[in-house]
Amino acid sequence: MNGIHVLFTLHIVSAVIGIGPIFIYPFLIGSAKTVSQLRFVFRIITKINIFHSIGSTTLIGSGVWLMIELNTGFHMMWLNLSLLLTALLSVIVFLFVAPCTKKMREILKNAEGEEIPQAYYEVKKRWNACQSILYTDILLILILMATKQL
Repeated sequence: MNGIHVLFTLHIVSAVIGIGPIFIYPFLIGSAKTVSQLRFVFRIITKINIFHSIGSTTLIGSGVWLMIELNTGFHMMWLNLSLLLTALLSVIVFLFVAPCTKKMREILKNAEGEEIPQAYYEVKKRWNACQSILYTDILLILILMATKQL
């Protein structure tokens, strides 16, 4: 196996580690029925985010490295679209998902008792909408990557 194959393998593994875990968040959050359970879920998500951060950073780095090694530049439409969608992904996370998540955590931190406050559900609706856009973006990137040779 030559260097390009190793780099490509690193790129694929990074995608699984960086993108895979975030698809479980709605299931984790949706399964919690009390404030204590939600607090626990958010602690788990914080730990999972370490894998997401490392994997995503490695994914982008290995992708750029592959572009350099393969001398692809910016003349391939699928690659340009993937880069644009990746940039959009960052915008969605930092401008929409992260603030909603922060607000949800604040509501839970200040909650008294085990009943989930109504304010949490209102913020969660926005979070769900943002997550839907995020997942659609990720799926489009994966489709572009998988079908680039077709």
